[in-house]
Amino acid sequence: MRGPLPYSSTENGIQARRRRLGHSEGRTDPNSESQSGVAALNGAISYLAAASAASTARTGGGFPFDPASTLSWSVPLILVGPLTVALMIALGIRTRRPAANLALAAPLVALLACGLALWARFAKDDPYDASFEWINVATAFSGPSQFQSFTTAVGIRVSHLTLTLALAAIVISAGVMLWSRAGTRRQPAPGRFFALQALLLAATLGVVVATDLVQLFVFWAVAGASSYLLLTHMWGEEESTRGARLALALPAIADMSLLAGIAILYSRYGQLNVDQLIPTLAHTAG
Repeated sequence: MRGPLPYSSTENGIQARRRRLGHSEGRTDPNSESQSGVAALNGAISYLAAASAASTARTGGGFPFDPASTLSWSVPLILVGPLTVALMIALGIRTRRPAANLALAAPLVALLACGLALWARFAKDDPYDASFEWINVATAFSGPSQFQSFTTAVGIRVSHLTLTLALAAIVISAGVMLWSRAGTRRQPAPGRFFALQALLLAATLGVVVATDLVQLFVFWAVAGASSYLLLTHMWGEEESTRGARLALALPAIADMSLLAGIAILYSRYGQLNVDQLIPTLAHTAG
């Protein structure tokens, strides 16, 4: 007859049984794991399909982006973008490479704005006008009503014609800026040079999209001044300054003629907005 087992042997047996029980409880069936994974995947796919169907029902199907919703900011960006770039370069950049890189943002931002506007208005024949009043001064208390105040606004017209001209100006400006990155390495004052290029682009776009004669003349004058400053950028060379003076003198005659024509039209009809002025001219004898 065997005697009682030692205490250590008993304890080892108990621990061994516990380990076996623990392993048996911790083991899971691989098939059940794969089935649960497939079920979770099916549930996720079903949820995404339901969410997509609900989104399509809300938006009416197709791509949900509506380019017409961007016109309130994309149309002003056509002018504000290049003007902001010119101001940033003029106030904060002096070296050539950062100025050249930032100057390229002017045609790129304008191209983005024109692209969004073209996308929104491509299938529409009527133009889209954005107007921002900037001068409204009382000039008289009696007489014809159109002469009792002087009002002018910054207007931006988006149509097939204006967008075509704007895109042409943007492409030419981008080409000049790309060439200037390599062809003007020894130009003095590169910050001023590239800021003037961005300003010239903004002025050109302002002339193209103008709806008001005062706006047209202001941007036309800014474009002429920018061209003169670019031509005389190498002011130490006599040939450069002579050509710049000639390029400024000839357009100045046309500028004064344009200003005189605007003054005559306003003094007779009291209108500066092109849309209001053209019907008045068509129905006025003489």
